[in-house]
Amino acid sequence: MSRDPVSGGAPPLSPVRDSLASPPAGLRDVLYPESARIRGLCRRLMGCFSTHGYDPVMTPLYETEHALRRGVLRRGESEWIRFVDPDSGEVSVLRRDMTPQVARMAASRFRNRPVPWKISYEGQVSRRMRGRSKRPRQVTQVGVECIGLGGALGSDPAVQTDSDTAVLMAEAAAAVGLGQAQIELGHAGVARALLSLVPVEVRGGLRQALVPKDQAQVKRILQGAQVPQEVVDCICGFMDAYGDPSVLGQARKISVPGPVSNAVAGALNHVQGVTARLERLGMGDRLHLDLLEPRDLTYYSGLRFGLLSPGPGELVASGGRYDGLLHSYGVEQPAIGFAFDVGHLLWALECDGASPGMDVLPRVVCAGPSGQHAQALREQGWSVNVLPGSPTLGDALAYARQWNYQGVVWSDPDTAAGELAAVRVVDSREARWGTVEAMVKSAGWFLKRNS
Repeated sequence: MSRDPVSGGAPPLSPVRDSLASPPAGLRDVLYPESARIRGLCRRLMGCFSTHGYDPVMTPLYETEHALRRGVLRRGESEWIRFVDPDSGEVSVLRRDMTPQVARMAASRFRNRPVPWKISYEGQVSRRMRGRSKRPRQVTQVGVECIGLGGALGSDPAVQTDSDTAVLMAEAAAAVGLGQAQIELGHAGVARALLSLVPVEVRGGLRQALVPKDQAQVKRILQGAQVPQEVVDCICGFMDAYGDPSVLGQARKISVPGPVSNAVAGALNHVQGVTARLERLGMGDRLHLDLLEPRDLTYYSGLRFGLLSPGPGELVASGGRYDGLLHSYGVEQPAIGFAFDVGHLLWALECDGASPGMDVLPRVVCAGPSGQHAQALREQGWSVNVLPGSPTLGDALAYARQWNYQGVVWSDPDTAAGELAAVRVVDSREARWGTVEAMVKSAGWFLKRNS
């Protein structure tokens, strides 16, 4: 086999997909311009959170297994990616979600500070499975956690904090161009209460059937486990309580078995209070209730909320209240938060016709004598790549197209001294300016997508 001296003796890669040149299954390389869109969205979301007093933190890439187990129920472990730390010998876990990390951090670092603790974060998380695919996935998350504000279920302080957090989620989405996404509300207390009526050995399969609202499968599981008919009817009734806020009235008519009736009634009252406040804030037409959402019960204890938008087919952002999580780390504080899945957000924005997160100043290639003007353009915030040597205009345009630049800038020796010319990549249209300053004032010309 031939050897490639440039790669240090390794055999050259096949033009066909080579496993050594590809990331692990379920992970991927993210190239420009998608990478720039993602970074732009993260920056704008974090900026929105900052205006609400949230301070950014950075969490470790992984945690020890025993630290995470304190804050997550065992059924959440199925998504963990474990490895042995070669230095400590401890079993460690790649972060799949930043909320438990923030809870650990807050409990150890902020416990002597006055509440509320308002924390924002961004970064990638890794999950061993997603939905039914059971494939590794990388997810870019941007989110907030508000610790120390809350109150008794259904109380005015709890309703206000929960609704304000949902409003912040919607406001952040609007700040990046997703202004009319549907706001989904639910309550973890309903699913927890009803699942407690079912034998432990069938709860996993039941949760899977509840996600797509597969009522036939739900009945088969419950009847096969000889669950009392009143429990079957109750669970199926709550499966149908899915839609606009009017489903709350429908849910209140469902006969709930005595052992969990108070818990379910309290959860419904709380959702009613949050719904009423959001309606007063003008968001009533965007509300969608799902009162039996069984996913992510690993630590959520109260209100659940998220954003739905065409495109991803999944929530663009999601979160909720998790008042018991910090107790696992020795601190008694209520907490609520949410996180955006930035990949889903990007997808939703593109389906909505938005141009998310892109640079507002041009990216250009400078060729020939125009390289002397590159620094002046950079000082104005432009991204400028000076090509070495003396490339032809055709070569410079080919380079710019392949690397997603908006135009090529050069100096024409046959015109007045200092005059700059440019060709826009999208349509090969040419323009000329007498000075760098004049070109800077015409930055929008480069960013137009057509003539």
